[in-house]
Amino acid sequence: MNIFGESDPRHRYRNDPEFATLLFFLLYTGPRISAALSLQREDVRLEEGRAWARSQKGQPHMDVRLRDDLCERLRVHLASHDRHRVFRWHYGAHLTHQLTRA
Repeated sequence: MNIFGESDPRHRYRNDPEFATLLFFLLYTGPRISAALSLQREDVRLEEGRAWARSQKGQPHMDVRLRDDLCERLRVHLASHDRHRVFRWHYGAHLTHQLTRA
């Protein structure tokens, strides 16, 4: 058991599949965090295995390829809610803390 009371830190995000999906998206596609957080439902084209990451801080728009396992995670995640934005977070201290611990 570690100092956070978790027996195995690899399972820390098991209870928050949306956060795990965000981490996979960042890891596999490489956009800035702000581009991932501004991702809209219509920007994700699962049948094509692609997503459109909008420009941030003068960066060009990115058409990113989605791995099959990430497409499946996104499919499950998008089916679980009806929000316009893909991910619920806004960039701030709470998310920064979660990302630091990840």
